[in-house]
Amino acid sequence: MFRLLALLGTLVAITGCKVDSGLNGPCTMRRSDPSDPTHRNAINLTYGEIKGSANKDFISFGAVECDDLTCVRDSTFVNDGGVEPADSSPAIGYCSRPCVEGSTIGCDSSTQYADLDKSTKTRLSCRALLLDDATLLALKQSDPVRYKETFGETSSPYFCARGGLAPDGGKL
Repeated sequence: MFRLLALLGTLVAITGCKVDSGLNGPCTMRRSDPSDPTHRNAINLTYGEIKGSANKDFISFGAVECDDLTCVRDSTFVNDGGVEPADSSPAIGYCSRPCVEGSTIGCDSSTQYADLDKSTKTRLSCRALLLDDATLLALKQSDPVRYKETFGETSSPYFCARGGLAPDGGKL
């Protein structure tokens, strides 16, 4: 029995069994709980809290549905089905991850959501979502603890997100 398990383990390792990241899949936006003075507890961000925030990108760290714990709701995000949720409903976005500015790789949707890459409206690209590099660095240096509570370990504003630029430089 032990030999069979060892053989199966070796075969899985050799074949490179890929774990799906969930990139571009749905996730719930989270935020720090204002009633927690330690800022260690997170609660769902509600649709009512972001409703009417046209042309704004939202990024949330701590989304358990995402491998990188990063959930994004870009300025052009549309709820599936076109039905506006109740104000008390959790705000929904899609799984993201940090990426390298100017990179053309690393933002392909996970296997389960690969069809989303076919549309310019839902295809992910690497773009800045947070404050610029200099501002992030200044915030990190001025209050490292609060910075980590707010932005996690990231020190770059670049994340995989929808609504980026097309290969020809035009807006998607």
